[in-house]
Amino acid sequence: MKKLLLSVTLLFTMTFSYSQGSLPNGSSQFNVGLGLSGWGVPIYAGFDFGVSRDITLGGEFSFRSYKENWTNTNYNHNIIGISG
Repeated sequence: MKKLLLSVTLLFTMTFSYSQGSLPNGSSQFNVGLGLSGWGVPIYAGFDFGVSRDITLGGEFSFRSYKENWTNTNYNHNIIGISG
C-alpha cells in the first residue's frame, strides 16, 4: 500500500512540475535541499549560471553523516560531495 501511495504521489507531482525549463542567458539560479536515504539525510546546495539557452555552468556541494554498527564496533561516516 505504501508503494502504491508513493507511486501515485510521484506521478501526480511529475505531471504538474516544470523542472526542465531553460535558464535565460546571464541569469543565475541557487538551489538547496534535503534528500532521503537509508544512510543519513543528505543536504545539498547548488548554483547554476545560464551560458546559452540550453547550457548552464554550475556546481554543487553536498554533505551526509550517518552512524553504523558493524560486528559490535561503531563507525561514524561523514560524506562530502563536490561536483561541477
